[in-house]
Amino acid sequence: MKRIIPFLMLTMACTLWGSSFVIAKYAMKEMSSFDIAFWRSAMACIIFLPIIIKNGKKNISKKDLYSFLLIGALTVPVTYLLQFCALDYINAATAALLIGVEPISIAFMASLILGDKLKVKVIVAAFFGALGVYLVFADQAVIANWIGIVMVLLSTLVVGVWVALTKKSLKKFSTAVATAYVALFGFLSFLVVSPLINFNVGAYSFRTWFSVFLLTFTSSVLGHLLWNGGLKRVDASKAGVFLVFEPTAGVFLATILLEEAITENLVFGLLLVIFAMLLATWPNKEKQHS
Repeated sequence: MKRIIPFLMLTMACTLWGSSFVIAKYAMKEMSSFDIAFWRSAMACIIFLPIIIKNGKKNISKKDLYSFLLIGALTVPVTYLLQFCALDYINAATAALLIGVEPISIAFMASLILGDKLKVKVIVAAFFGALGVYLVFADQAVIANWIGIVMVLLSTLVVGVWVALTKKSLKKFSTAVATAYVALFGFLSFLVVSPLINFNVGAYSFRTWFSVFLLTFTSSVLGHLLWNGGLKRVDASKAGVFLVFEPTAGVFLATILLEEAITENLVFGLLLVIFAMLLATWPNKEKQHS
């Protein structure tokens, strides 16, 4: 049972991140996606502040702070800006397809930064996961432009770096402390682009702010706590395979909630993604006998 718990945490995290696409639909009626990301980051920072205050400077060196600053900057503004700007050149379906290569990027960065061995099983699982994402979005039009494609692919490498660095920090710090400091420095990094943010808070309705808060709590807070909790207990490359479940879960939940037709591609794509997750986490024979 203990072996299953971290994988359940990763699955729940990616499900919450996937559901954020549905919740964001309501907030985006009044607020831009860029502003949503900023205010989510600000709210998450406030929620995590008590953990940071309680922990103080306990066991945290300057090197640790620089590491959290780098992880926070890569996790929040850099990744988001790359993916956000890419949507000026390609559509969401194309971006989701390209993001399907994230597990391979994470496996590569984990090997480079953490010294993890590249496992054939994980690479094969990543391939099936990417194929599953392709099937999920196969019924949607693909709009490709090389600038947008490069931006999204670059963002997958950035994700690979911050996942590997987060895994490294979790060896020293608890899930809550590591997540809190990443949220803090992610928000502070976002302030660099604050001139682009609309600070007229009265311009938005209560419904929009409630949607943003719901996004913050489910995705930025609970989602990251679950993800880091799972990441702390498994290899980064294995955890990376679960990221293909994020866009898949988002489309599947949107289909159910919006009462849209469930296509064969959606069903087969979801099954392939689940198969990829099981393949990546299936114990080796020698471990089963031990």
